[in-house]
Amino acid sequence: MAERHAGSPPPNLPALDSVANDPWQVIDDVGVFAARVIAVAYFWRRGKCFIRSRALATVLRHRGIPVVLNIGLPSDPERNPLGHCWLSLGGDLVLEANDPRPKFPISLDCSADGAVHYWAESR
Repeated sequence: MAERHAGSPPPNLPALDSVANDPWQVIDDVGVFAARVIAVAYFWRRGKCFIRSRALATVLRHRGIPVVLNIGLPSDPERNPLGHCWLSLGGDLVLEANDPRPKFPISLDCSADGAVHYWAESR
């Protein structure tokens, strides 16, 4: 069984005190690591965005970065069953190549703590 080092950061991640200086650098570092892990573990699956976004949100929030998990729902699941998940920080996209917001312009609701925001696709 692998030994657990409670209290020490995972390898190759900056220390917590650097978050106050540049949270976007932490986001980039964690994003590269997560992308590699997810690419290997889920290389065969479509719709990796939820797994990727949820994993990144967990790590970044643990490191003190209050990212929002956005869940875009399709307007017609029969026609197009795939929505999209992405992260944002202060209204800015986090590690997204393309902006998903035009596809999901309808704000449905968010969780009580604001950590999750639900969106709907326009028809």
